[in-house]
Amino acid sequence: MNDVVRHAVFFIADISGYTKFIFSNEKDISHSQMVIRELITTLLDEVNLPLQLIRIEGDAIFLYAIKDDDDQSWEQVSKHLVVNTMALFRVFTHKLTELTIHKVCNCTACINIEALKLKVIVHSGRAAFYQINGHQELTGTSPIVIHRLCKNSVEADEYVLFTESAYNDLAPTDLAVVEGEETYDDIGTIKTYVHYPPEPGPYVPSPDAKPPTIFIETLREEVSREYAGVALNPELGFHFHTGRTLTAMLDYRDEWLEGLPEEAIESFAGMGNPFDLGPLDPRQKVVDAGCGAGLDCLIAAKMVG
Repeated sequence: MNDVVRHAVFFIADISGYTKFIFSNEKDISHSQMVIRELITTLLDEVNLPLQLIRIEGDAIFLYAIKDDDDQSWEQVSKHLVVNTMALFRVFTHKLTELTIHKVCNCTACINIEALKLKVIVHSGRAAFYQINGHQELTGTSPIVIHRLCKNSVEADEYVLFTESAYNDLAPTDLAVVEGEETYDDIGTIKTYVHYPPEPGPYVPSPDAKPPTIFIETLREEVSREYAGVALNPELGFHFHTGRTLTAMLDYRDEWLEGLPEEAIESFAGMGNPFDLGPLDPRQKVVDAGCGAGLDCLIAAKMVG
């Protein structure tokens, strides 16, 4: 689609509280970005045709769907778009719960994951679509209006805001809405319809649910970086998980830990050897090539007697 003016419905799914989340956790920037990355990925995974991505905008995704001239076809498409929009709230909330369950540590970023919310702005109008170096771009008043509406007078943190044109195009009559308006100096007054989504059903993790891979990667990287420093200066302490929480995240088997002193398990703060111990026979000699007699050494010693 090059240099074509089309009528489309535009969506911006925006993570509320992002700026405060990032700035209040500047020391924990890697964890903040890790959380936002997981949430954005989750939202993108839920986007289905005819809804398409224009671009990722930091804490938001900018989407569109072309409005077909066939009224009968559009009636079915519009219903799908409304369902897809509401599904974003469900997967977002469930992902927040999952991230909270598997949080890497107790830093400010990780303990404030559930403070993040989702808002979706929906506007309908014409725009010119064109390509620059293989990237889709668009111009016109509609993209300006929808971005301006991201800053509005709605006091809630989680909602869908339809402009009048979007509401008429999508006809989400099954959704309870509150009518209102937003006024801007340069674009005037825009009539709005705001829907406040109900809480989705509870998130029930599967019994074999594991932390996201990026959580494990971040954990290993940070333990590797900080382990030596804390070994020399124990008073610094670790800011990430230790003990049984860490052994669970690193897939240490229960039978490996059975019978070991609890204080040894709870003091565990290593990287966790990324290999299976394998079969060990009684009286075998085991060498733990590390900086001290750690948990892995105790596990191996228990297995060989």
